[in-house]
Amino acid sequence: MNPIFTVSNTNNINGYWYDEFTSQFEKICEEHIDTDRAKKFAFIVYDFHSETHQILQDIGAFVELDRLSGKNITIFYLDGQRNKEVNTQNKLYENMNEIFLSLTDQNIQRIPFIVFFDFIDGDIENFVCYSVRDNDKFILNDLVKAISAELSTINNKSEEKTSVFGSLIKETPKILYTEFIKLIVKGIIEINK
Repeated sequence: MNPIFTVSNTNNINGYWYDEFTSQFEKICEEHIDTDRAKKFAFIVYDFHSETHQILQDIGAFVELDRLSGKNITIFYLDGQRNKEVNTQNKLYENMNEIFLSLTDQNIQRIPFIVFFDFIDGDIENFVCYSVRDNDKFILNDLVKAISAELSTINNKSEEKTSVFGSLIKETPKILYTEFIKLIVKGIIEINK
């Protein structure tokens, strides 16, 4: 879980300031992939003056989502001080929400929702969205279900790549050593994609 601070917030030291995030987004994603901190990314899109904001401020909910996403999914969300009326902050939320609503193209008509995406060679690809009910009884449950679903797709892709490599070895029991090395290298490349 990586908050993006829209206003000065000295209570939290984890996360990014808005300017830093927007100017360094590509670098942050590449770094998380290179250091095995993420295989996929997500953004929680919500109204700043809603129940979702309160849930994301709850340390227990934050820790649960952070542990669940682990080193597989980096989750970003805008964060700020709810009790202050800051026009710039409200505009940032509106802009980010509009951007993600326009990108989803999956019948998501309103916020809140969580959008997952891949970051491949500097491009954002493969958007998948899950609606979240803006009710304090359901928000955490909906987020956990969405993250769990995406984690299972990550695990399935990993198993697929491993089984493809395994089947290559089984199908070619009599091969030259150099051909075997080529298969291993090809398999490693496939698994790491």
